Amino acid sequence: MKRILASLLGCALLALPLAGMAGCGSTREVNEGMTQLYIGNYDGGVGRTWIETLARQFEEDYAETSFEKGKKGVQIWFSHLKDEYKSGNLLTTIQNYREDIYFLDSIVYEDFVSQNRLLDISDVLLTPNELDDPVNGEYPTIAEKTDPSRLALYEYTEDTYYAMPFFDHILGIVYDVDLFENEKLYNDGDGPDGLPDTYDDGLPRTYAEFRQLLTTMKQKGITPFTWCGGDGGYRIDLLTQVWMRYEGYDNFMLNNTFNGVYTFPAGTLSAEEVSEWNATVNTDGTQTVTITEENGYLLQKQQGKLTALQFAKDILSDTANYSGAGFHTSQMHTDAQEEYLMSVRRPRGTNQIAMLIEGSWWENEAKPLFNDMAEAYNTATRKYGYGERRFGFMPLPVFDGGSTDNTVYMGRGTSAIVVSAKTSLPELCKLFLKYVHTNDALAYFNAETGVTRPYDYTMTDEQYGSLTYYGQTLRDLKTSENVKLVYATTADSTIRSKDSTFFGDWMWGTTVNGNPYSDPFLAFFDSDMSAQDYFDGLSVTYSKDSWARQYAEWAANGYVRSTVS
Repeated sequence: MKRILASLLGCALLALPLAGMAGCGSTREVNEGMTQLYIGNYDGGVGRTWIETLARQFEEDYAETSFEKGKKGVQIWFSHLKDEYKSGNLLTTIQNYREDIYFLDSIVYEDFVSQNRLLDISDVLLTPNELDDPVNGEYPTIAEKTDPSRLALYEYTEDTYYAMPFFDHILGIVYDVDLFENEKLYNDGDGPDGLPDTYDDGLPRTYAEFRQLLTTMKQKGITPFTWCGGDGGYRIDLLTQVWMRYEGYDNFMLNNTFNGVYTFPAGTLSAEEVSEWNATVNTDGTQTVTITEENGYLLQKQQGKLTALQFAKDILSDTANYSGAGFHTSQMHTDAQEEYLMSVRRPRGTNQIAMLIEGSWWENEAKPLFNDMAEAYNTATRKYGYGERRFGFMPLPVFDGGSTDNTVYMGRGTSAIVVSAKTSLPELCKLFLKYVHTNDALAYFNAETGVTRPYDYTMTDEQYGSLTYYGQTLRDLKTSENVKLVYATTADSTIRSKDSTFFGDWMWGTTVNGNPYSDPFLAFFDSDMSAQDYFDGLSVTYSKDSWARQYAEWAANGYVRSTVS
């Protein structure tokens, strides 16, 4: 594998057409004298170049190896699909597909395992990977290199795994570095992390500074935000990030564990709730209560949720804060990317857009647009191509009364690599998975896509230098010792993973005046609803009575563990 990156990072190789690979415009035919391996790849933001390149290298490296009696070598074929590989669809159709391995954007793991859809790949993770570089004279296991929270998520029972993590979902605010510099939008502070000489220097440290930034942008004729209008998930995830930022790691994780202690602001809990759950009323009036699976509904009253809702309300309070296209259902995520990137062509002071709500894969996904802009508009003094413009990741500021720990929300974190239970080539599949999880292959993925993976790997200076400014920002964030990475879904999500239907609206499902809502931005856009109205409605959707009924069902099904004493 050592030789992989020497060639994979060469511009000439990366530009070559992947002749001989299905789905790459090739006309090659099946060679019956070779083993046929089929891979399903979710055709989303990380694209296909990285996996097709590694697959071609695998074919070359094992051209003389026999994987089936009477055959030598392997041909790898791809199906690059999107909707078909979404979790709910694939769950019902995987038995009908010929693909052996799947690289997926997201998966409801419990459903796939309980319905015997996946192969046990524990040995891939737990045995030494002899294809990798030795560490202190020994070959590491993939498990040793995996983010512990992601590894635990796929540990179905002790030391048993049917999936492994794919890539990092880093969600949040993308900002135009060049625009910030040209319009002097940075401040003189150390940024949200409070530390000098880090990736977020000059960005808003407090929410007051963030609001002032929006005001300054509008005074300069700049539109602060745009986002995807056709899929509310992007903007909703940003609100979840605000909620998490306010609460901090431990308090936010209570929404997964339902096992710990939480302190509410004074007056949050009624006298009846204080009595029923033996809450302590502190000298300052705050109310401390033990959260268990019996009273988890109380977490809908977390102050971080109200803070996030007010954040959304503040943005929508002035139409100059956002592009109107952000509420057009026809504006999908790629349209939002185009609106954002093309706005730089507008004359100064005429609504250039400063920030985009997106995921860490957006730049890689927008490569064709970058290339088209470069071809159409590049001049000797102004460049528009991929890597020629600079973008950064903006961590959220510290909110009044909230946590000051440096946490970054990583989204649901349920991307996965799995092997179909019906494969006839289990050992070949496992070998391929080990092949694409060496240090070289992991670093190549990061360099090619700009997206990080939830594994411990090193990049050479050349590889890091090949990343765009945005890609370097993400890599710096991911490897920082001063940042906590928080995922919405963890292995502690006991009842949430067992009862995904009941918890489907846990994050933002509200009921106001008898009407259900799940997208705060849309609710505020369409009505004069206040943040407090929406917040109060969360406890209507997840009321004491509805929780008690569901708790009885969990107990009957054996889902509920003993509560905290």
